Amino acid sequence: MTDASQTIHRYDEIGSTQDEARRLLEEGRATKGHVVIAKRQTAGRGRFGRLWVSPKGGFYATFILPKLTHPSIRVGLAFRDALRRLGISTQLKWPNDLLIGEKKLGGILVEEACGLHLAGVGINLSMPPLPTSISASQCNGTFGAPDLLAETLGFLTQGSAKSVLEAYRSCCATLGRQVRIHRSLSEAPLEGRAVGIDDEGHLLVEMDGDVVPISGGECIHLRSPAIEDR
Repeated sequence: MTDASQTIHRYDEIGSTQDEARRLLEEGRATKGHVVIAKRQTAGRGRFGRLWVSPKGGFYATFILPKLTHPSIRVGLAFRDALRRLGISTQLKWPNDLLIGEKKLGGILVEEACGLHLAGVGINLSMPPLPTSISASQCNGTFGAPDLLAETLGFLTQGSAKSVLEAYRSCCATLGRQVRIHRSLSEAPLEGRAVGIDDEGHLLVEMDGDVVPISGGECIHLRSPAIEDR
């Protein structure tokens, strides 16, 4: 079903909001500013095409956005701020996983289609699908998907590149951590210490005295802050 007043395409169940947004764009049935949202996904996906477990009760949406600088960082910040307004405090793991402590509350996947950005967002609201994840309800969150959507619309494209990066650096849980970076499935991972975020949004990783900018991939925190500070 489509809500024409808000350009929101709503589904009870769908394979993937990301794939549906791409299809609607290609068919001319969606455009910049539209949102595809579902109560459940049967074929949700994350980085490197991995399955994103999407049981009923979570937040699963794809936002069709104009081409922006630092789109992954912008969307991550927008959802961090929306969750804070709803009473849930999170940090961001580079590039845009939402964390509570060391557990994952949600993730974001940004792709391109028809000259626009597709920002897919999955957030655990009522139940954590994996042992390494956490849900908003476990942190006394009483809001639902409509509340989170309402808190987010209008904020995804705000802010200059400079202000976005400054805000991101202040809440990035990856900085100062020992990390392992998987840039692709075919490349060997890199390990080092995350020392900064440059003006392009790249993660700066120090390895054997050299600082290497990482433009994308999957980041794994290797040790907890308590262990690293000993």
